[in-house]
Amino acid sequence: MTALKDAMTKARIDTKLAAQRVTMAAAAPLRKTGSDALKAVPKFSRMLRKRPHLFDALVLDYLRRVAADMPADVSVRAHKVRAHKRHHPRPRTQDEKDAALRAAGRENLALRSVFDSRKIDGLAND
Repeated sequence: MTALKDAMTKARIDTKLAAQRVTMAAAAPLRKTGSDALKAVPKFSRMLRKRPHLFDALVLDYLRRVAADMPADVSVRAHKVRAHKRHHPRPRTQDEKDAALRAAGRENLALRSVFDSRKIDGLAND
């Protein structure tokens, strides 16, 4: 930090003025290059190297923006998870399995008969 920046910080002076100066300093090379940012970068960085207080203001502004976007530190305490009491269905008997297979077979037979006799655009599906 420069002596000026240290003095401003100790005096608790808001450094927004320095940020405004950085913005004004960035506008000058942009005006000269016709708002072409790529061409203005070398001129702007050269000027910042000559004026460290402006560079510090630029970095401070950037770090404040990053700090504002950062999520707050979150601490999670360990907690006990209670085992859920689940009701498991009873196993099927062989009679129930056979009945389910017969019902599924009848449904398949009904579906086949529907698709076998289906007509699309007046044409039978043979």
